[in-house]
Amino acid sequence: MSANDNPKTLFLLGAGASHDAGLKTSVGLTREIANHVQEDRGFSWDARFSPALNMAIGAMVGFDSQHGRNAFEGVDVERLFAAIRFLGDRENLEVAPFVDRWHPGVEAVGRRGQISPGVAVNLRSSLESGADPLNDENMLGALTQAVEDLVGTSGSQPVFRDLQRVMLAALDKSLAVDGKRLGYLTRLLTSSNRVGVVTLNYDLTIETASEQLGLAFETGVQQWRGGYEWSWNSSLNVRLLKLHGSLNWFYEDHAESRLAQKRIIYRPTSGDGDVPGNERVMIFGTGSKLRHDGPFLAMYQEFQRLLAQRTRLIVIGYSFRDDHVNEVIRRWVNTSPACEIVVIDPALEHWSPDAPSAGPIFPFYGELHRAAARDSGFTLTSIPQGAAVGLRELFG
Repeated sequence: MSANDNPKTLFLLGAGASHDAGLKTSVGLTREIANHVQEDRGFSWDARFSPALNMAIGAMVGFDSQHGRNAFEGVDVERLFAAIRFLGDRENLEVAPFVDRWHPGVEAVGRRGQISPGVAVNLRSSLESGADPLNDENMLGALTQAVEDLVGTSGSQPVFRDLQRVMLAALDKSLAVDGKRLGYLTRLLTSSNRVGVVTLNYDLTIETASEQLGLAFETGVQQWRGGYEWSWNSSLNVRLLKLHGSLNWFYEDHAESRLAQKRIIYRPTSGDGDVPGNERVMIFGTGSKLRHDGPFLAMYQEFQRLLAQRTRLIVIGYSFRDDHVNEVIRRWVNTSPACEIVVIDPALEHWSPDAPSAGPIFPFYGELHRAAARDSGFTLTSIPQGAAVGLRELFG
């Protein structure tokens, strides 16, 4: 297929689309984040972070194995982020009144088991001052904090909340893009004069590759004004819709709004996982990720609109496990007179219609396979390769 002859094509990218850029996916990303949390002892480091993360991963693996899943498949990174978020706010969950006792490892996280460096310094200074420990406020404060560090009277929820921030810093590092490894995306980004790309990834591979190719691109997020409309510059080469957010998107209070509302700003990721006063615009979890706040519903609606204008969807490295994404595809297939889906994913090599729910490709792909077999108006093409090889096979 030559360039400029597929204006009716939309690309949908999952984590596997960035694998050939050297980025880890799913379980590999979980391992890398765990390593960063254990090894990177920055200003906000807490001795409880790594044990808390390892406890959560271990509990999830144990749960999976008890329910007949393969323990060696590991824990998906989005599922892990969602679990840590819930653990940090578990007393406010709707099910909290029905939970008498959490996993024993959860509350054990609240106990440091050792005195933090800052408390140790204060305690040493107080002792060296020769003050009366019963009458000196500084000494009493240092002793109290030391006891709390050792026995964990503050509970584990604050630890899990702080751990989320540290994990985001690790995610920044794990998803850093090597510009020298993005050549395979040229076929995708130059496949038409105006390319539409919907990505479920937080990384900056498409942005970086577009810059290297001198292509005009935008995500539309800077034009978003808080409603359900999503607008684009008409002169763009690449329209990039980042359905689940981005590493470099942050919320900022919008003072000019009649009612309290946030807008989105771009900030370079600093590596510390946080920008003071700003919250990340990213959603985690498995299954449905629809959110009422932020730009997510507007982007979801724009995804539907973009796909409705196309007759061909090229899916790269997506395992069909997000219900809200699958629903858009389902409606498009059901309402289009004729349409085609091309799926590029190495996991297809192990997929079988005899066991459609097995392996990393989720059951929805089996539905697509059966629909294509019985309806000549719908075509499903499978390329069991990674993104680089699959794009080369598709576009030459």
